Amino acid sequence: MSRAASRTLDLVRAAATGQSIPHAPGVFGLAIDSREQRPQLHVSIPWVVCALPAGDYAALGYESEIAVERKSLADLFGSVTRDNARFQRELEKLAKYTFAAVVIEGSQRDLMRGVRYSQIPGGRVLSTCATLEAKHGVPFHFATDRAGATLWTFELLEAAWRRAEDQKRLSAKAALEAALTGTGPR
Repeated sequence: MSRAASRTLDLVRAAATGQSIPHAPGVFGLAIDSREQRPQLHVSIPWVVCALPAGDYAALGYESEIAVERKSLADLFGSVTRDNARFQRELEKLAKYTFAAVVIEGSQRDLMRGVRYSQIPGGRVLSTCATLEAKHGVPFHFATDRAGATLWTFELLEAAWRRAEDQKRLSAKAALEAALTGTGPR
């Protein structure tokens, strides 16, 4: 069996049994918050379940720097109304991260239609989202549905992870050059 076929078999086996996939340094992976009720996984991405300081998903190795908070529409309605204080605390934590975002499992059109069992108009929730984004600097991204939100979450996290990895390499290179030329801190 080829190495690629063996890796695919390991990924499928891990996904089927709910086990995390082993993570190698320098490879993008996910940290999923242990409180996440319905985690979405991408079979080919290494992942672990752990208690995250903020957010539902984070880049492995950057759990306190790169994270995404995911919300269904119903959860968003609750978060900006009855659970507003808790949601604001979460956004305050995320605002301190190098990269953070809130990804909504639904479109703005869906939001404007409202959700079942809520008397809150969608326009009020959208206005609250805009206010929270302006206040905390954490962007809200609307996806068309749960699958779209999953894809967008992974793409955002991987892009932020790549940027952080590039910055780490540049810093290490600059430190090495400074040490070799004797221009570094003494």
